[in-house]
Amino acid sequence: MRAAHSSPASSFVRGALTYVLSPLISAAVGCALATAIVKTAAAATPEKPRVGIAPVVSESGKLSPELLQMIQRMQKAPAVDERDDSKPPAPGTPDALAPGVGLPAAIARLETLLRSATGPQSAAIANALIELRLAQSTLHAGSEQLSFNYAKVTYGHVKNAQSQLKLASGAATAKPLNTALAEIQRNLTLIAQRSAKGILDTARRAGVSSDRLASAEVSFQRGQAALSTLAYGVATGHFGDSLGFAANTITFDVDLFEQNIIDALDDQTVGYAFSITFNGQTHNGGHADGLARTAYDMPVTLQSPNKDMHVASVSKTLTTIVTLHVLDALGLTPDEPVAPYLPSDWSLGAGVSDLTFKDFMTHRTGFQQQEVSGSSYASLRALIEEDVDDDSFAYDNDNFGLLRVAVAGLLGVDPVEHGEFAPDSLTASVFLLEAQFLYNSVGVSVDCKATDAYPTIQYRFPDPGASGYDEPDRSLSCGGFGWFISANELAGVMSTLRNTEQLMSSQMREQMQDGFLGFMNPANGYGSPNGEFGVYYTHGGDWYHGSGQLHSCFMIFPIVVEASLLINSERGAMAYQCDVLRDAFDNAWVP
Repeated sequence: MRAAHSSPASSFVRGALTYVLSPLISAAVGCALATAIVKTAAAATPEKPRVGIAPVVSESGKLSPELLQMIQRMQKAPAVDERDDSKPPAPGTPDALAPGVGLPAAIARLETLLRSATGPQSAAIANALIELRLAQSTLHAGSEQLSFNYAKVTYGHVKNAQSQLKLASGAATAKPLNTALAEIQRNLTLIAQRSAKGILDTARRAGVSSDRLASAEVSFQRGQAALSTLAYGVATGHFGDSLGFAANTITFDVDLFEQNIIDALDDQTVGYAFSITFNGQTHNGGHADGLARTAYDMPVTLQSPNKDMHVASVSKTLTTIVTLHVLDALGLTPDEPVAPYLPSDWSLGAGVSDLTFKDFMTHRTGFQQQEVSGSSYASLRALIEEDVDDDSFAYDNDNFGLLRVAVAGLLGVDPVEHGEFAPDSLTASVFLLEAQFLYNSVGVSVDCKATDAYPTIQYRFPDPGASGYDEPDRSLSCGGFGWFISANELAGVMSTLRNTEQLMSSQMREQMQDGFLGFMNPANGYGSPNGEFGVYYTHGGDWYHGSGQLHSCFMIFPIVVEASLLINSERGAMAYQCDVLRDAFDNAWVP
């Protein structure tokens, strides 16, 4: 029997009750907070059931006709095992003052300090943690409108946390603890300062007059003065005010966003397609330029936002969504161990039984440190036999290839019990059937091979006047790479994920966002998620072959905007594709 897991909502309510019982906070304030959280959880309940599980096993316990048909197709798929061709740029040093990095770091450090704190000091630290978790969840949720109120509320919670940390410092008797608390307070203030400055700079770039920015400038200077006297709570409040005043002077211009992307890509690729969803609708039908196939790979074919293309490591997010959907439907969480859902005849190396779905979705399994690699069934089986003892971040396609096999186990299919079928085609069929069932339910067609009559080809740039790379069928190694989808459909998936519960519950989506499951985590050194307006959820894909390349990205912004970008060639003199989307958004504001 598996241990029961408490829901994020119940954990949050317990935290709120701790706040209520604290002698440092009034009962009225605590009660209001707890009531608000409960109402929020109740409001998140979907009005109608989400799509269920694909018909993998029939009512009689036999494999369903749909699955048998998929297996028949898979048995014709080539065993192509890609190893090292799908990696984002090497991450750098995490930006400690970006809120997506700094807030989780402060929370983690306070959690450590809380374990050794006692009495009033313990209560104050616990209350500060509640406020910072509220700040983080508010920042991650963003806004369902063209509003920056989420940012203002975020730093209101940070200011409240500062008040609690000041109380904790006053109750501290140990100098090391005082020093640690002061450092956390300073860092939180610098994060607020950085965010306020970012919005101010954005408003200035947009051409907002100095008169309209006067209130924001005054508040910012007051924050600077308070910071210089170590009045961290006061400083944070002023920086939050500055951010709010500056944000009220600018408006998002979706047409400018579109033009910024076009300008960044102009004459830098053989072909590209991108799509923007704005308020849940595809903007201008998407946009494309250049060629999907050149004269060296007849017939010549124009690029299109409706044309499927291999998306390399963006596949990891698509695979994560499928896996989280299944976990959600089964009443499980990302903290569920993976081992019970692997084929029963696989031997597990030391430490493998401790790995969870979250570990795989965040590249914290230790497999990258092994010499074995590859995403085919045979490669994954060999990999799982290796001992693992390192849970540090290490990017590895195999983590998501293993999710392909684990999804089959979650859905009750053990290849050992179906010896009449090759285990690679059986597990891949279950995974692909579930993925297509889920994505088709929201009007999106996906596959792990090209389905167009004339598939998109990948080229070098500048075009050397030669044939490019034709992506093979990736069905038997799909997961960390291998998905084919169009730009319009990719942006649509991310809009559906962000704005509805059709792909997973709001509670599961919050866990996906808070843990950066299937997203590039700024705490790992990726800069693309660090935008002027908070955390931008994203993943890039890069695919390298001698005769061609491809580059892909999607981005979910804090307001009602999502975007995707697919490039079927080497990039010219342009930024990393996810940075293109981020910068285009940050510069798409007008007075």
